[in-house]
Amino acid sequence: MKKRVTNWKYILIVAIFAFFVAVFSIWQLKILPKELFVPEIKKQKKIEVTEELTDKIIEKIVPENFDRKTACFFVNDLDNDKISEIIIGTTPPQPTYQAYLTVVTPIDETGNYKKIADFYFDEENISFRSTPCLQEAKDILDIDGDGKKEFVLDLGTGGASNEAFGIFKIDWEKNKIEWLKIKRKDGQIENSFFLRGGSVMHQEDFELKDLDSDGKLEIIEKEGEYIGGDWESKESWKWQIFVYKWDGEIYNYDEELSNLLEK
Repeated sequence: MKKRVTNWKYILIVAIFAFFVAVFSIWQLKILPKELFVPEIKKQKKIEVTEELTDKIIEKIVPENFDRKTACFFVNDLDNDKISEIIIGTTPPQPTYQAYLTVVTPIDETGNYKKIADFYFDEENISFRSTPCLQEAKDILDIDGDGKKEFVLDLGTGGASNEAFGIFKIDWEKNKIEWLKIKRKDGQIENSFFLRGGSVMHQEDFELKDLDSDGKLEIIEKEGEYIGGDWESKESWKWQIFVYKWDGEIYNYDEELSNLLEK
């Protein structure tokens, strides 16, 4: 039987060759740009949102029969990614039963944009009285504690000297703007539509406040009837208070908190 002979010469040649290949590879990595070997992850460029830029976006995105001149807008980072979104509201020339609301992210200085979501008010969804607008930064806040901001829209002034408001939420996965829903004391589910103001005999108001320190804001709705005396005195009014608490899906009427505030 023939003995197998190890070819040490051949093994040595292969080892030396492998050594030089490894050294050459390391040398290449050091002197050549890394972009040739590792694909660069490009982040979205941060755009300075100016009134001029917003006007360009409004010109492009607002539906054809809607009024661009009376469109209102507000800039805020709604999803906390350090990139600003623009909330735009507009209506056709008055009188109208329509309004349009959209949220966009600018992608360059020429007015190009990425649409996040939009929403149409129409005859079946008449809750506005003028162009839906955001008035102040305090009206943009994380109400339900999910890390993304909701916003309180001013929907216009009514005939009884009151102002209408609605609370809206973005579904970032479905790219939709939706009413934040509330479940009334009687179990009826409605849009979060509230009034501020009223008449000499009747007043309405609402506010957002974390009553139980759980990191989520409660919605507090108030209805007052004048019962006589000094009009500006608290004792001259009888108030009903309705507190709505977030349950993970909807703002539900909370009887315990409501009774606590009425005392």
